[in-house]
Amino acid sequence: MGQIDREEAGFFLSNPKEQAFQVERGYVRGLAVKAPAVVSLNASAAATATNEFAMLVSGLRTVAPFIELDLLGVGRMVKSQWLTPRRVKRNPECVQCTLAGLGDKASVERYAS
Repeated sequence: MGQIDREEAGFFLSNPKEQAFQVERGYVRGLAVKAPAVVSLNASAAATATNEFAMLVSGLRTVAPFIELDLLGVGRMVKSQWLTPRRVKRNPECVQCTLAGLGDKASVERYAS
């Protein structure tokens, strides 16, 4: 879905020594900021997930697999919070996309080390 910054993910997946090296050399900035838990954001995410689950169970509409929550209304005429479903396509190079919908047939045990 194009939402993951590969360089940032690589930093967090590297060992502490490599992380310290990158920070020391100035390759990484702003990642040491603590991310606070925001109650209203958590509540919005939980309510949205609950609504999507209700749609799945009831069959009233198809489930929106990816919904953006814009709390500031960036780029919109009305500055308010917006929930916007995004269309996503399966990427044939993505492991998760190729295994989606297979259930037990995906045999993910083969990836365990």
